[in-house]
Amino acid sequence: LEEQARQEPYHPVILGLTDRIKRGSSLSQAMQDFSESFSPLYRALISAGEAVGNLELALNRLNNFLVHDNKIRKQLISALIYPALLSGLLVVAVVVLVGFVIPALEQLFEDKNIPKFTQMVFGTAGFLREWGFLVVGGLIGLGFYTFYRLRSPKTKASIQRNVLYIPLINRYVILSSLSRFARTLGTLLEGGLPLTNSLAYAKEALGNARLEEIMNKVEHRIIEGIPFSTELSRYKEVPPLFSRMVLIGEESGKLPSMLNQLATLYEEETERTLTRVVSLAQPVLLLLMGGLIGGVLLSI
Repeated sequence: LEEQARQEPYHPVILGLTDRIKRGSSLSQAMQDFSESFSPLYRALISAGEAVGNLELALNRLNNFLVHDNKIRKQLISALIYPALLSGLLVVAVVVLVGFVIPALEQLFEDKNIPKFTQMVFGTAGFLREWGFLVVGGLIGLGFYTFYRLRSPKTKASIQRNVLYIPLINRYVILSSLSRFARTLGTLLEGGLPLTNSLAYAKEALGNARLEEIMNKVEHRIIEGIPFSTELSRYKEVPPLFSRMVLIGEESGKLPSMLNQLATLYEEETERTLTRVVSLAQPVLLLLMGGLIGGVLLSI
């Protein structure tokens, strides 16, 4: 592998792994020195595969997990392309109207008694032409401030909690988080890790502060001897179907398989929910564009 990757940017990583393994390290131990390239989940699966003497199976499961994760990410990007394009066109329409169309029309109505609505449109365009640089500067400053605040763990956690109360969006967040969690947990359990150890890694895949808090509490209660499904059913953020299927998995002794089925089910549901959200966003953006351009036409 190292010979084949000599022209690749990740070649130093493969070379480093090779060197450490030659010196007696296991693959998982060698990967710990390259934590920016191999996530804790990745290293945990490799370590579990080594522990049970079946590294090949662990690598195959890891491959399947990464394929699923990459597929969901690509679907999300593809779904957001059209709304992003519409948003860009909306900005272009505003610039063209304010910078070129309205100034040309104002000259036609100079020294004439015009309606209030027309005066308002012309006044808004004049303000934006004169003070537009301040407006743009303020928006850029607000963007930088928001980005800075989002880097704060406290602010980020607060936003992640509040997003669970927004209709439709909360369903997408919960389903996508739980699908990643179920896929990760199922893969780790199949790899041979105990449930408590697997939970410690899998909860990092949730990506939501409130759901992570719930899984922290679940993890502590499992250590005390409470069944996984029983503890999950106590939280309204966890759909009833999730805890019921976990219960079936526990009773049948096929929890990893049931979690992977749940992940597949929720991935499909996430895709449908995302399609609905994007389908709603498109007409809203089109209405904004139509309202903006139509408002100028009506004012004339």
